[in-house]
Amino acid sequence: MQLAERKRIELTHKLDSLSQELDDWLKRSKAQQPLRKHYTQICRLRTLLNGFQTQVRAEFPSEGDAIAMLKDCRRLERMILEAHRLWEFFRSKLALRQVTWFRASLIAADQFAWECYQPVRACVSVAHLPPEACKEPPLVFFNGVASPFAQPRDRAYQLADLPGESPHTPSLNDALQRLPVPIIGIPWFQAQYLPDMLIIGHEVGHCVECDFCLTARLQALLQTCNLPSDRLGAWQAWLSEVFADLYGVLASGPAFVSSLMEFLAIDPLYVARQSRSAADWTRYPTSHLRILLCLQALRQTGHAADTVETLARVWKETYVSHAMVPFEADIDRIVAALISTPYPEFSGLKLTNILAFDASRHQLAMNEAALMLAGKMQALSATDARILLPAARLAYEQDHAGYALYDAGNRALQRIEESQDEETRGARGTRGTIDEARISTEEAQRAQQNHDASTGKGLFELLW
Repeated sequence: MQLAERKRIELTHKLDSLSQELDDWLKRSKAQQPLRKHYTQICRLRTLLNGFQTQVRAEFPSEGDAIAMLKDCRRLERMILEAHRLWEFFRSKLALRQVTWFRASLIAADQFAWECYQPVRACVSVAHLPPEACKEPPLVFFNGVASPFAQPRDRAYQLADLPGESPHTPSLNDALQRLPVPIIGIPWFQAQYLPDMLIIGHEVGHCVECDFCLTARLQALLQTCNLPSDRLGAWQAWLSEVFADLYGVLASGPAFVSSLMEFLAIDPLYVARQSRSAADWTRYPTSHLRILLCLQALRQTGHAADTVETLARVWKETYVSHAMVPFEADIDRIVAALISTPYPEFSGLKLTNILAFDASRHQLAMNEAALMLAGKMQALSATDARILLPAARLAYEQDHAGYALYDAGNRALQRIEESQDEETRGARGTRGTIDEARISTEEAQRAQQNHDASTGKGLFELLW
C-alpha cells in the first residue's frame, strides 16, 4: 500500500473518530442514563458537527490522486482537529457531570437554569422564532472566573489556543457564536456553597435576551419611560444588566435579592462613592441602584411590604448613601416597563404572567426552609429547584448553625437529584420522553436537523 493511500485511511479514521465519540455520548444521554437531561443538547451538537465533518470529507482528493492527498494532508488534519476542538468546548463541561464531587451541584444548577428558561421559551411566538431556530437550555459549568457569566450563542465562545499555533482568527469567533447551546459559567468554589446558586437566574436573563432577540424590544420599552435626556444614555448602557437583575427577581424573588446583596457587598465607602458619567457609563448601574431596582421589582410582583422593607433595611444598615440619587426617580417606570408590559415575542404576555416568583411561591420556599432547619428533610414537599434552592438560601440566612447542623444544602441538592425524571429538557418547550421519535413531530424534528446540519456546513465555510 502506497503512503498516500495509507494517509487517506489514517485521515478517514481520524475524521470518523469524532462521529463515533458523539454516538457514544448520545447513548449515554438515552433514557435511564446519567446524562438523559442533556439529550437534546447532545443531539443538536452532534448534528451540527456532523454537518461540519461532511464538508471536511468533501475536501478529500479523489481516490488515486496520490500527489493531491500528500499535498493536502496537513490541511485536512487541521480541519478534523478543529471539529474536535469545537466539541471539546462542550465535552469538558458535560464530563464534569460524571465526577461525583460536582454531579449533584451541576444537576441542581442545570435544573434551576431550565426552570428559569423554560416558561419563557414555552411562550415564544412561532412567528418570532421558527421551531428549527429554537435554542437549547443553558448548560452550566464550573470555571475559574470569580463572577458568574453567561455566553449565549450570539456571543463569542472562547477556546484555548494550542501551543505553537496561531491565536484564533475572527472567523473562528464568528463560527463559535453559531453553536446552539448557551452556557453559564459559575466559580469553582460555588460547587459547595449552595446559597450563591440563585445568581444563575441573572445569567439566564442574559440568555433569554440574546436567544429570543429581545435587545431591540428592551430598548423600545426603555423609550416609553420618558426618561430625562441626561439619564437616558446611562440606562441604555445598563439595560442588559438591568434586565438580567429583574429576571433574577422573577426567577426566585426575595432570596435572589438577598443573594445579590451578598454578592455586591464590598467596602461601604467604595459603594457610597460609586458613580457613572457620560464619559463611560460602563455596563452596570452602581451597586446601590441595582439593589433599589430589585427591591422595586419585588414590590411590583406583589411581595409583602415587610418582606421588602426587611431586605431594604439589611442593605441600608451598611450602605446608607450613594452618589446617584437622581436616578432613583427613574426606577419605578423602568421596572414596570420591562416586567409588566406585553411582549409580542412571547405571544403578547407580560414577564410577570410567565415567570414571576410571587408572594405565594416565596411562602412555599419559607415553609421548606423551616422544615430544613427543623431537620425534617423527609417532610419536604417541593421537587422543583425554583422552590428548593430559594428555600436553602432562606434557611442559610435565618440560622446558619441549623443549616450546617442538618446539612440543608446537600440535602436540598439530593432532593433535586432524586426528583429528576426520565423526561428530556426539550428545546421547544415540550417535555416529551427521551425517545427521539417523541421529542417533536417528525416534520419539526427534520426541520431542526436540517437547520443544524446547515449551520455545521456554515461553520466550515467560515473557517475554511
